[in-house]
Amino acid sequence: VYSTTQKTIIASRLVFLNQCFFIHSLKVFFNKRISEQGIPDIIYAHFYDAAYSIMRVSKEYKIPVVVMEHSGRLMHGGLKGFQKRMFNYVALNADKYLATTSGLKQCISNQFSGDVSVEVIPNMVDDLFGYHKAPCNEQFIFSSIARFDYDKRIDLLIESFCDVFDENDNVVLRIGGTGEESQRIKKLVHDNNRENQMYLLGRLTREQVLNELINCSGVVLPSRHETFVLIWREALCVGRPVITTD
Repeated sequence: VYSTTQKTIIASRLVFLNQCFFIHSLKVFFNKRISEQGIPDIIYAHFYDAAYSIMRVSKEYKIPVVVMEHSGRLMHGGLKGFQKRMFNYVALNADKYLATTSGLKQCISNQFSGDVSVEVIPNMVDDLFGYHKAPCNEQFIFSSIARFDYDKRIDLLIESFCDVFDENDNVVLRIGGTGEESQRIKKLVHDNNRENQMYLLGRLTREQVLNELINCSGVVLPSRHETFVLIWREALCVGRPVITTD
């Protein structure tokens, strides 16, 4: 397994410039891998913007590219400008374009300005997440695991919890994840004086996620929209109820 990481603060505001940086670093990375391992038989890319970059880098080698789409931007018609051009390029040129749900497939078709062939292949749940009997906790434990970003609405979750439950109620909220809103979420917990009732767990491994699901009473996640939420499926496989948006 080879990996490379590119971090930038301009990703959402200067999309074209960010993509140029990403394509350049990806080209260096890709060519080095080819020199060591040879030309790959196939490329599997997630998200249209990442797929766009690798398709631009690898097109001279004529390597088939399969794209698995699960970008939340496509669920609410949020593409414009260069983002829209990237999406159209990928939809037209991918050897196979996949979506995680039929709802996302429809959103892709709505976004694209012509005919596009999309097949649905749902995300898979690891066998690790088997049924476990609900624990006999003295407290009612809510679990929430997600990226800390605008779409997941962890802020709404915290505010709702504070509205419904008093500091003395025998109920706990455990939140796993990190992201761009981490500091804001931490401040919300602090400002509401709920550090002894709400626990921010940081980034969790798959085994730690399983442990949280086994020991919780239920899972809650008030996302604005979702393409395919793995944590819901994992919770249901373990046997925990889920509270979420429609």
